[in-house]
Amino acid sequence: MINKRDPDEWLAQMEQEPDSAPYIVRMLLARLQTLDQENQRLRNENIELNHKINTKAHQTMIDELRRQLKALARIAQAGKQVSPPNTTLIVWSKRGDILTVDLRKQDLKKPIEFPPTGRGDSEWNLTACAPEEELLVVTRSGNSTVFEAADLLQVSEASWQWHHIPDLKLTRDDFIAFIIPVAKLPLADGLITVTARGSARKLSRWSLDQIFQRGQFGKGVREENESWDWQAHGAMIISPKADVLLFSRQGNISRFPAEELQPSPTPAMRVQEGDEVVDVLTDDTEGRHVALFDAQGRALRRALSSIPVSSMGPRGKPLITTENLVSAALVDDMDRLAVLTGASTTLKLHSIDALDIPVADRAKPPAPLIDGSIIAARRIG
Repeated sequence: MINKRDPDEWLAQMEQEPDSAPYIVRMLLARLQTLDQENQRLRNENIELNHKINTKAHQTMIDELRRQLKALARIAQAGKQVSPPNTTLIVWSKRGDILTVDLRKQDLKKPIEFPPTGRGDSEWNLTACAPEEELLVVTRSGNSTVFEAADLLQVSEASWQWHHIPDLKLTRDDFIAFIIPVAKLPLADGLITVTARGSARKLSRWSLDQIFQRGQFGKGVREENESWDWQAHGAMIISPKADVLLFSRQGNISRFPAEELQPSPTPAMRVQEGDEVVDVLTDDTEGRHVALFDAQGRALRRALSSIPVSSMGPRGKPLITTENLVSAALVDDMDRLAVLTGASTTLKLHSIDALDIPVADRAKPPAPLIDGSIIAARRIG
């Protein structure tokens, strides 16, 4: 028997038996026809593959990867600079009003005054980041968008007036849940979201790629709880072994391993009626103390090492004696913090030293820090 896949055997057969040449030629033609069919099949598959790559979904994926590479490049470049990491402060309201401050161009010895807001019912917050950062905005309904801090800086420098977040449309019943820096997300373990009533979930690094492409982050709350609970906070987890710290308005804390969280919302901290989660931190960032701020202009520091780690789910433990905790930040002794004060229509930004905040070894009332009502506080380096 001739091996039909070996041309050398064809030639040897014709040399030994010339009368077999017609048979060899027919076999050769059949082989060529088979190869032609195989070539056509591969060509069709290649066309189909090219078509799939050029679809809108694949192009969106490519755009998202490009965005992440650009963000990492900016962060890597910024790491070579000497300037403090969080020199950009973003003041924003739940209704989408926003104004950005470049601390490198400000005199931090005196408060920074903001234009009148014109909204008497607005709730305000504060986000600190590097000027090279990208920021994720997530609303209560689960809509999301990502933008560059540099773009906001340009708009605010051109006009010191309140403006709106680009590409974000809010309905009457919707509002901004949180704004967090996410440029280092490709290096992170994932991202967590927490509801006002203490449920939490962890989204893996890989699932977030799809979420960012769709612009739909999800409501982050169980469907049966939507009438009385809502997505309120977000935080990025760099280390898979990090702990999550949840702070309630009545001064309680729950600290548990992030690896206990699931992709679906589950109870992480049981809060009492009238209480709610007001801030979220992870312990994989710098800071040996937790600085705590209440709405009465008072503050207190507690050592991070003094806060025990437990399982998620139970009621929080007392950390500070107050009825209106508004913010928490991880700090070291030499750090500075930005503190946002004021009412709904008049806002000011103060810079304070972490050393100005007294340290306590137990839950006790905070000490007076600033004249006026504190809205939020963030570490600036």
